[in-house]
Amino acid sequence: MPRLLQLITESEELDYSSSGVSAEGVNLWLPSNVPADRHGQVWDTSLSNMEELLHTVQCYDALSSIHHILQLKMQMVEYKNKNIRGQRDGTQSQAGIDTIHKWVLAAAVKYRRVREAKLRCASSGN
Repeated sequence: MPRLLQLITESEELDYSSSGVSAEGVNLWLPSNVPADRHGQVWDTSLSNMEELLHTVQCYDALSSIHHILQLKMQMVEYKNKNIRGQRDGTQSQAGIDTIHKWVLAAAVKYRRVREAKLRCASSGN
């Protein structure tokens, strides 16, 4: 992978030590982040297959998270319908349910982002 170091140097993104970039902001240089015309020069196809597998696992993880959060929301709604009476208590419990709904929306955004990355990886012939 010496060509990858050359590509990184050309893009001038090598030194992250003193720039204050967080770990989440560092480019991982996965095959999908490299221009398609440089793929054959930088690495073989096994790394591309591993990236696609990574995205598949991330999709399953995001779907599992959505499932778990929706189960929690369903249990809270059932509890509210069964046990909560009155406007004040109903409003408070609905606020909690609305918060959980926001978690579902955030997990769905994560899934869509990962799915798009997986489809890009698969469609580019990686």
